Amino acid sequence: MARLPITEQRRKLKKLLLLQQTTNNMLVLLFALYYVLICSYLRDNVRHIKTKEEKRVNRMRWMCRLTMDCDSACISQLRMDRATFRILCDMVANIGGLKPTKNTSIEEVVAMFIYTLAHHKKSRTISLLFYRSTETVSRQFHQVLNAILKLYPILLKKPEPITQDCQDEKWKCFQGCLGALDGTLIKVTPPTEDKPCFRTRKGCISTNVLGVCCPNMQFIYVLPGWEGSAHDGRVLRDAISRPHGLRVPRGCYYLVDSGYCNANGFLVPYQGQRYHLKEFDGHRPETPEEYFNMKHSKARNVIERCFGLLKGRWKILASPSFFSIQTQIRIIMACCLMHNLIRKFMSFDPQESLIADEEEESDGGSDNEEVEMTTITPSIARGRGKNKQYWTDEEVEVLVDALIELASDPLWKVDTGFKNGYMIQIHKMVLGKIPSFNKAVIPHIESKIKYLKTKYNPLSEMCMQSGCQWDDVEHKINCEKQWFDEWCLTHPNTAGLRDFKFPYLRKLDIVWGKDRATGLSAEDVVDASMDAN
Repeated sequence: MARLPITEQRRKLKKLLLLQQTTNNMLVLLFALYYVLICSYLRDNVRHIKTKEEKRVNRMRWMCRLTMDCDSACISQLRMDRATFRILCDMVANIGGLKPTKNTSIEEVVAMFIYTLAHHKKSRTISLLFYRSTETVSRQFHQVLNAILKLYPILLKKPEPITQDCQDEKWKCFQGCLGALDGTLIKVTPPTEDKPCFRTRKGCISTNVLGVCCPNMQFIYVLPGWEGSAHDGRVLRDAISRPHGLRVPRGCYYLVDSGYCNANGFLVPYQGQRYHLKEFDGHRPETPEEYFNMKHSKARNVIERCFGLLKGRWKILASPSFFSIQTQIRIIMACCLMHNLIRKFMSFDPQESLIADEEEESDGGSDNEEVEMTTITPSIARGRGKNKQYWTDEEVEVLVDALIELASDPLWKVDTGFKNGYMIQIHKMVLGKIPSFNKAVIPHIESKIKYLKTKYNPLSEMCMQSGCQWDDVEHKINCEKQWFDEWCLTHPNTAGLRDFKFPYLRKLDIVWGKDRATGLSAEDVVDASMDAN
């Protein structure tokens, strides 16, 4: 075989050398790229580890300042001293079933929860303070809330009656008394469609909370969730009728204000007499009834002070939050339970010392739309029936139609009912259809509207219960006699309504149905704890 020419051999050799050089350059570039990627990865990983370690160190320092440095800092930020905080952590772990996670301790999540309630901070703020994600803060908040609700058997005060050897000047004359109860309004954020029911007479969106406390200002029973438009007496009836509700032992009683009815287990002051301490203004009581009212007011004021401590301690109760309405209701329960924890395990209540010089007698009533008790002066009582007028069926029908027409008119209808002067407008509308109409606005139209509402409210409430429905043919309720008799035991205002014909119920649903307080959001701590399981 003939050899290749020298020029051809050189050309092939150059090609091989060029290919080898190119390959070497590619290998160098690949190695350099790999080296750059490895360095970048290590740098980012080290930076992430360093940042994570810095957050962990800062979190530990923050927790140390909150729960370990001194009692004054712990009380200022978490409303309780270090020993009480540790007791709470042990309780939620051993009784509430709260478990630590790989990255969070029980002490940390409990501190996040308490800090949120004490200062009313949003999840974004808590995530910055505790160096956690907002998802972690939100998830742990609900877990701690459910765990605290399970502590009710230990933290709710067991009622103890006042004995004969009581040395407390306020209480020694009320032997057998268990404490005091009242309602208070706490602002909430309900769903938009429910706001009319939660709106009070003064325009605030609130829930009516029933609180029962002992003389030591510890809560015995709490029922939040009723709409702000509901009357205190209606909330109390619901509390008594619940399976795990308020119970009054035989021979014992609670002190209540004049917004409630005087009944077995509940002692109200004398009507038509001076009652509130500011009404005496340093003067002595002039009659035995006034003396009793003064003693009653001094003792019953414990529930007002208890509410004051509760709202002053937990700032989340001072303004509406943006949790679901169910969570807002359960937050109120948790605040009451931790209020009892502080008063039970701390040697002094720091919040009480802050307001010790601000004890004032409250007006004792919550803003309610319905009125269940009124004091009739002798002059009015003697004149009852003097201007009485009988209404024909046609006149009542036209009156109801006028109410419906005004209810659909935005110029007259508001969330809480009608604007002032609406009865004058109704009078004009009725006169337009019945020229011979001779009833006056006051008292005739006012009295008839009040009568219609006193019949509509209990009938509407019964129709929302299982076992009772409305008969549109007979225009009356349809229920078993046994069911009705049991219902009347806790709702005395429904007596005699089983066979009562009321042809205006469906029409008046348009007028008052949307503004009617239902109590569907109300639940006590036992129900909430069982639901949390």
